[in-house]
Amino acid sequence: MKTLTCLIIAILVSISSLFAGDGMFVSLVIHGTDQPLRIDLPSSQYVIVKNFTQSPIIDLNDIGGIALYQGAAGLSGINVVFADASPHEDVYIAGPMIIYVQPIPGATLFLSYFLGSN
Repeated sequence: MKTLTCLIIAILVSISSLFAGDGMFVSLVIHGTDQPLRIDLPSSQYVIVKNFTQSPIIDLNDIGGIALYQGAAGLSGINVVFADASPHEDVYIAGPMIIYVQPIPGATLFLSYFLGSN
């Protein structure tokens, strides 16, 4: 009976850890010929941009960026992260927001972010 009780407790503890995380880590590769990436972020979610790089950097005037939009009366497009060679801190973006990444012809963008909910 003692063994059965320990087994049941072990199973319940391991199952409860499945429901502990509410977020999702996402990594994307965006090629120059891909469609623009658009993430519609509702008010109950947030994104933490962990990594955003571009390879190769062909022209310093043509560097990938993450733009934010918030409706017709809100933000009209603000670049928050650039994919240049300089390191950046994590960028926190809370909804409601539209996150937009335009592909760069001839280059590849790599984006890693964490998507969580409040």
